Amino acid sequence: MWGAVCAGADDLWAASDVSGVCGAGVVKGHDDTLPSDEWQYTVVHWHAYDEYRGNGCVPSDSAYRARRRPRVALFDPWAVAGWLDKGIRLHVRHRDLYAKVDGMWMPISAADLGEVRRLHMLTASCGESIHTDVYFNGLHHDLFADAMTAKQCTRDCRQS
Repeated sequence: MWGAVCAGADDLWAASDVSGVCGAGVVKGHDDTLPSDEWQYTVVHWHAYDEYRGNGCVPSDSAYRARRRPRVALFDPWAVAGWLDKGIRLHVRHRDLYAKVDGMWMPISAADLGEVRRLHMLTASCGESIHTDVYFNGLHHDLFADAMTAKQCTRDCRQS
C-alpha cells in the first residue's frame, strides 16, 4: 500500500495512505480490527529507507531502493509500525499533521498518531509495503517500509 505524495504550501503535511487493509476495504479505525497473519505465510520482512526530496520531485521507486542498502531490516509488523512512528514523530514536533483518509486530507492530532501507528501495523501484517511522506518547508521526508520475500531480497537479511 503506497501513501500519497503531499504537495502543499502549508507548514507541514504528513501523508500516509491507510485506507485499506489486506484488500478487505476501508478500515475505519475499529478497535476490533485484528492483525492478519498473512505476512507469516508469505514470509516477508521489510527493508526500511528514509529519503529527502524537494518539492516537485517524485519519490524513488521500489526497484531503485532495492539496489540500495536499507537503513534497517524489520522482521514483524510491530517493528515496521514502530520504525515509521519514530520517523514521523521526529519530524512532526509542534506542527500541524494531516493524513489522507478515504481520499480526503484530514487534520489529525498528536493523539491520532497512535491510530496511524496501529493502521501501519495492520497494513504490514498483510505483508504490504508502506510509504509515508512528511512535508515541511518545501522538503519531503519519505519513509518507506518495502515488503520483501527471501527471493526478492538481495541483502541476505537475517533476524538476529
